[in-house]
Amino acid sequence: MWGSQPYLWPGGLGFGKEQSVTTISIERDKQGNITKSIETTKNDDGKTLWDLLSLLGVPLSLAVLGYWLQQLQQKRTEEVTREQRELAEEETREEVLQGYFDRLAMLLVDKNLVAIVTKVNAMKIQETGGQPPVQVTTEDQELLDSAVEVIRARTLSILRRFQNDSARKTSVVHFLIEADIISKLKLSLRGADFSHANLNGANLNGADLRSANLSGADLRGANLGAASLAAANLSHANLENANFNYANLSGADLSGADLSFTTFQGANLGFANLSFTKVRSTTFQGAKLGFANLHGADLDNSSYLSDTKLEGTKLCRTTLPVDSKLDPDRDCKELGVEE
Repeated sequence: MWGSQPYLWPGGLGFGKEQSVTTISIERDKQGNITKSIETTKNDDGKTLWDLLSLLGVPLSLAVLGYWLQQLQQKRTEEVTREQRELAEEETREEVLQGYFDRLAMLLVDKNLVAIVTKVNAMKIQETGGQPPVQVTTEDQELLDSAVEVIRARTLSILRRFQNDSARKTSVVHFLIEADIISKLKLSLRGADFSHANLNGANLNGADLRSANLSGADLRGANLGAASLAAANLSHANLENANFNYANLSGADLSGADLSFTTFQGANLGFANLSFTKVRSTTFQGAKLGFANLHGADLDNSSYLSDTKLEGTKLCRTTLPVDSKLDPDRDCKELGVEE
């Protein structure tokens, strides 16, 4: 009989110690008579607690395995869903970009804007006595003005949508340059967000980029001659070998930017932030630097930086040209930097 109470024995705590099994073995002769009878009684030690736990371990292991597989499947489903969502968003952004290109191309062609602006420019030349009379109607001028405003509004809108998409912001700028929208239509990009865009070698000569965000942008070899960049953000941008000749950079933030081999001939850098800039073989011939912040800037290898030109700048921990007699920490207190 199975015992109803647990017992403790060398095999461990268990149940059923009182159960016994009796076996009878009988031997017979050729005539079928019983010649020998052997009775064997065997006590059953029962089941230990470990035996019971091992039996429970099988379904428990299956339950744990099932839960793990369920979590694995759920994670995979979430990954697939995320990939599909990202792909859908990518396709949507591409459709938006293509739609922007199509609308602007249609506007340029249908309204013949390039021809109108050509006439307007010709009329300006005529006013100086250089060309025969060219007629530009009031309707043409109004059409040109309104079309440029529409292009500007759509451009700023799509740039905001692509705030964290530097590749598509790059595509927008290159389209505007290649379609002559910036150079001929004089599209204002004031306040536009081109942060981290790849504008390597871009021709933005004379562009209106006041208060534009160009932080972290790649502007190596770019032409920004005569561009208006007042209050623009060029912090940590790569401006190596870029042309800023006669550009207006008053109040612009160039902190941490790479200015290696950059030219600022005749540029206005008044009140600009040039702190911690990387200056190497940079040209400042004829540049205005009044009240420019040169905190932490290394000017040792720059050219056309006389003490007279640096007199009105803000110096603090500045590496000055070797022949300079100015105090490199002259304005630390004014800038709130402890000497």
